[in-house]
Amino acid sequence: MGSCLGFLVFGLAGDLLFLFAARTVAGVAGAIIPTTHAYIADVTGPEDRARRMGLVGTAFGLGFTLGPAIGGLLSPFGYGKPALLASAMAGANLVFAYFKLPESLSEETRRQARKRVLSLRTFTEAFMNPRLGILLVLLFVVTFAFSNMEATFGLLNAHLYGLSARQTGYLFT
Repeated sequence: MGSCLGFLVFGLAGDLLFLFAARTVAGVAGAIIPTTHAYIADVTGPEDRARRMGLVGTAFGLGFTLGPAIGGLLSPFGYGKPALLASAMAGANLVFAYFKLPESLSEETRRQARKRVLSLRTFTEAFMNPRLGILLVLLFVVTFAFSNMEATFGLLNAHLYGLSARQTGYLFT
């Protein structure tokens, strides 16, 4: 639901503040990739898990490969159109998951998990662990750097090379 709402607001945003708000919502509430991996881990046995995770990785790879090209094709219709398509796809995903995917965890397991979800203690313990803490910091730095590259690559291409949004979309593909 977070991705659907975030992309919808992003596609309709009229100013920079709403763009930031939309990305914040999508970033905080989205979590499609880890949720998918967790679900696959819950519903598959050890003998089939690697194959299923591989299929999920393939699907995400296709999305990351084809997404920029689709965005480039939609760019002549307005910069918000790719985000609106992403919102519609996330909404369709939400409806499908709600009606077709069974709950993967028992009620007792869910109850125990809810106690740990946004625990400041758990968060602090993770960062205080010498091995895990450094990995979390590195993950943040790499993700931050990559997202900044994605956000500014189109501007760089337009400024230095005169490329359009469509051409930049093709470059990402």
